[in-house]
Amino acid sequence: MSARSKNKEHSENTSSAESGRRSLPFRMLDLVIVAAVVLVSLLPLLFLPKADAKTADTVIVTWHGEVIYRGSLDKDAEITTPDGLNTIVI
Repeated sequence: MSARSKNKEHSENTSSAESGRRSLPFRMLDLVIVAAVVLVSLLPLLFLPKADAKTADTVIVTWHGEVIYRGSLDKDAEITTPDGLNTIVI
């Protein structure tokens, strides 16, 4: 018997044995793990600081640690970085 025919017989036997086995899409432990991951991922939302209405209408643009623009979000502005490579439109 050649190596090819042995491999073919082995693959046929393996596939027929696996096709008779039925797997469940989820088990109870899977659902518990998924629920735990979802809860842990939402946990940081409880600790986020609340946005203050007075500070939420101001924008500060920094470039290499230096403030190049500070202004209100209510007015339109176009800021170009000192090197001229970036333009920010508000």
